[in-house]
Amino acid sequence: MKRILATFAGLLLASGIGLSCSGNNSPSSPSNTPTPVNPPCVDSLGHTCTPTVTMTSTNTFTPTPTITPGPLNVTAPITLTTGGYAYTTVDISSTLTINGAVTIDVGNYFNLASGATIIGDGDGYAARTGPGANSGYGGGGHGGAGGASGAGSDSGPANDLAAGPTLMGSGGGGAGAGPGGGLLTVNALSGPATLNGFISMNGNNGAKGANATGTAGGPGTGGGAGGAIYVKADTIVFNGGTAANGGNAGDGGHSATGGSYSASYGGDGGGGGGGGIILLLYHTSLSGSGTMSVTAGAGGLAGTGNVNGTAGMAGTAGSSTQNTY
Repeated sequence: MKRILATFAGLLLASGIGLSCSGNNSPSSPSNTPTPVNPPCVDSLGHTCTPTVTMTSTNTFTPTPTITPGPLNVTAPITLTTGGYAYTTVDISSTLTINGAVTIDVGNYFNLASGATIIGDGDGYAARTGPGANSGYGGGGHGGAGGASGAGSDSGPANDLAAGPTLMGSGGGGAGAGPGGGLLTVNALSGPATLNGFISMNGNNGAKGANATGTAGGPGTGGGAGGAIYVKADTIVFNGGTAANGGNAGDGGHSATGGSYSASYGGDGGGGGGGGIILLLYHTSLSGSGTMSVTAGAGGLAGTGNVNGTAGMAGTAGSSTQNTY
């Protein structure tokens, strides 16, 4: 096969290689290199994406979307699960459900309209889990401690920081106990936050103990602790309501004599859940007459029998604060 060799600036070129040179002696791209196409993309919440394309050694192009934050307009019920979310603006006129621990960062304003709701009741830690859980039938703890059950010292401890909550409400003790409330954090540092609707991060109630004949009534289970609501904004207009209450405990089950039993024993009541944490921080101003509730759950009643059970104790209230940053 005929070969043509030429020397130019110390570079040996073989005509069979199939390369061409430009004026700056740089080889051009192979003619079969595909041209990448950036397809448009949209995430699950309707935000636009800007794909970046990476070429591998096999000429495979993989788009990696970079999310560009857009507005969030809640005009029909939607749910946000645990994680962080960024938006330019937020307008809520329907129901936003918070499942777990959710942080919303807003570039401009956050608006919860009158009649709209943000709900995370019972969407925190499950029964028997969380830093304020207990091994008996007491209430879960968070901003306040859970109450002890009628059986004894099994209250869930208080935990988290009133000056900057980062945790959900813990679940109550016992199978079927109430889960704690969720955690909502809103950061609107460059714009106003208007809270004219209702935000609820309550713990759920515990379950009643089973009734029995010839055996002791079942124990009531603990209430879940209230969750947390943390809003930090340049200005806050607050004419709505907020709640992070602990759940009530379950009552003890009733018992009747039967079988070989000469006496029947009522079940003990569970402990009430501790209250949660509400914190509103503003830089320029806070106005309005909104309400903040972090009450504790009630203890469960004693089950009845020839020998009654023991009632559970209520939890302790949580923390609600309005302050500057």
